[in-house]
Amino acid sequence: MNCCPKCFADPYLRQLGSESTTTGNCDFCKARRVPVVRAEDLHHLFKPVIDLYDVPVVSANDRRDPEFVVNRGIPIDVALSSDWAIWSSRLSGAKRRAMLKVIFEAEPELQSMVDQLWTWAPTWAVDPRYELPSERWAAFCNYVTHEQRHFRPAGRAREFLDDLTLALPLVRTSLPKGQRLFRARRGGVVIRSTSSARPATRSPRLSGRWSPSAGYMIAVPTRETRQDPEMWRPWPRPRSAESMTGARNAEFKLLPYPADQIGPPLPKDSRAGRINPAGIPVLYLASDELTAVGEVRPPKGEAVTIAEFSLREDVALADFSHVPPLASPFGRHNLAVELDSRELLRVLGEALSRPVVEGNAELDYIPTQYISEFVRRKGFGGMRYPSAMGPGQNLVLFNTGLAEQVGDSKLVRVSDVRYATEQDVPAGGITLWPVLTNIYWLASDCSLRDADLCTYAGKHRVLRNPDDGSLCILWPEEPGRVN
Repeated sequence: MNCCPKCFADPYLRQLGSESTTTGNCDFCKARRVPVVRAEDLHHLFKPVIDLYDVPVVSANDRRDPEFVVNRGIPIDVALSSDWAIWSSRLSGAKRRAMLKVIFEAEPELQSMVDQLWTWAPTWAVDPRYELPSERWAAFCNYVTHEQRHFRPAGRAREFLDDLTLALPLVRTSLPKGQRLFRARRGGVVIRSTSSARPATRSPRLSGRWSPSAGYMIAVPTRETRQDPEMWRPWPRPRSAESMTGARNAEFKLLPYPADQIGPPLPKDSRAGRINPAGIPVLYLASDELTAVGEVRPPKGEAVTIAEFSLREDVALADFSHVPPLASPFGRHNLAVELDSRELLRVLGEALSRPVVEGNAELDYIPTQYISEFVRRKGFGGMRYPSAMGPGQNLVLFNTGLAEQVGDSKLVRVSDVRYATEQDVPAGGITLWPVLTNIYWLASDCSLRDADLCTYAGKHRVLRNPDDGSLCILWPEEPGRVN
């Protein structure tokens, strides 16, 4: 029996039919005088796709299930249409199944199963030796976090990198020269106003670097102010001819950070991030202003400085924000490997965009830092991945000199912050990794200085209970002496 290009919506099958030198009438869509191919000749194309599905074994207990029909599966022609958009609207479900019976005429057992209900069950995915991409990623994270990270990995971690090497060409893209991107930083710089002085309401308790030419101070949190986010901002320093009392009584204004304060940090000032280890600076950017603001996580009412950047040249990116789907499942050298590669890239994109708990960042950032250096060695100039805090994408340039600021930065104020919650926490609680133990609640009148005495190995976390204002200290291990 003959079929024609008009029977299909799949681009590969339409092209295959159009290139046929045989002209005739289609036995399925009833088109006349069109290029046709024998449906039996499509067996080698449909067999790898059909192998992605299976007819589930149904027990007597299943038949008594009120949701039996839902759980059992769907017709194979419906599955192929919804997953791959193979057929055109000219064919009804009966015509599609009739074509499949002709295609698998050489396999009577498979032919007899066409009218049954099918489910997604790739033979390679149900193999007990097969590991899902998410499982391989978890094993890789454990290896580079707790076993070895500074030399070429071995075993399953090495296999993961080999799989990533095969998958990276799928997400290779390029951004043109002149592409506009955005960067944000919380706060701004404080300058002294020329208006009349007014009494100060609080004392500046910051240390920092004084810039005589700019006339303002760049704040550096100290032990006294580290737990007070309101003090994490530049504070003016009096000129040498004036006393501190005069500076405190002056009136100040908040202005946007200048270009040298919102650009990439120097290597000695570069802190560890999701993409870079400490001491190796990269340039974090965003596709739009709202995403750039969301990534610095400002509270409602806080001022944020935004700067616009432009690429100096074309940049090759590994784009984990969009994994291109298969245009067609037909004519693939290894369909299973291509599907697995796309799933692996999707898992990596989720890992790159997943928010990290501040207390666990030092360890949680290690796997993505390793991946970024691996991607850099493969010749990419940067990475793009989804943003969990904004509507757009995040972009990281490995070479901080590939972009330059365009125009002056501007100051905006956050007018609204919206939160959403997931389902209720189960009775067993939420599993945290690494496990946080030894939680102590201090009295609400306990000062931060007292809390600072409860540090363990120089690392601690102090949280404020929103209900009663008390402080909570969390240690990752057995704490030291509590006064």
